[in-house]
Amino acid sequence: MQPQRHRPACITPPHPYRDTSSDWEEALGKIAILGPPRQPSDREFSDLEEAEAHGLQLGLWEAASIARRALADDREELPDSSIATYATLTESERDHLKALNGILERAERRFYPAAVEISRRLRDRVKDSEDPLSDYEVYLTIDFYLAKDDPDWISDDDNLIGSVVERLTDVEDEPEFGFGAFGTNHAEPGRFPGEHHCWLYHEASDHVGLGWRDLLRVGLVWSDFIINEQTAIPVVPPAGCAATEEP
Repeated sequence: MQPQRHRPACITPPHPYRDTSSDWEEALGKIAILGPPRQPSDREFSDLEEAEAHGLQLGLWEAASIARRALADDREELPDSSIATYATLTESERDHLKALNGILERAERRFYPAAVEISRRLRDRVKDSEDPLSDYEVYLTIDFYLAKDDPDWISDDDNLIGSVVERLTDVEDEPEFGFGAFGTNHAEPGRFPGEHHCWLYHEASDHVGLGWRDLLRVGLVWSDFIINEQTAIPVVPPAGCAATEEP
């Protein structure tokens, strides 16, 4: 069964979200520690304004996480941060991350040939004048969930901490880079000696705002392979009936 998804909370944020401190690094640290806003499972957004407020809070948290990762790339770990440079990790922690890389590579090897074949088949159907298919989309979503022994794990929450969304519509056959390029090492040169990173791991560690400490907290990886078949059906008025003009 798929892990239950709940909307994050739309809350009146504590001061880190509207920090006016001149020390912007300190403000970023407070946002990163606070984490994303959460939504109790027994309520929905009451109106559009509340939903928009949540979006702003979540956007600020994600932006802060990305900014802190950029800072951490070039120096020691910042104080009070959950984001660490790779150099600060222990051998055991690096082994844990290598295992996660292996899980994601196996997922990539499973879904890549399926995406190529399905795209080819759907593309041929679009070209077939006898087939009603008008267009199509193929996506892969990889969700990362907290381990149950994590101190922030909540029994009635989805515990989702991040996702990679990969558009696989008409994915290349034998690409040199990106999803499905298994012969390419997507690790940044010089930063990970002796390691080979698959595309999905590169996406998770570099492009979705998750730091190394975040990835070490992952206890479940959930994949959704999504195929959207789209059909456009024109509405033609019956013979003898004129179309009604717009007022």
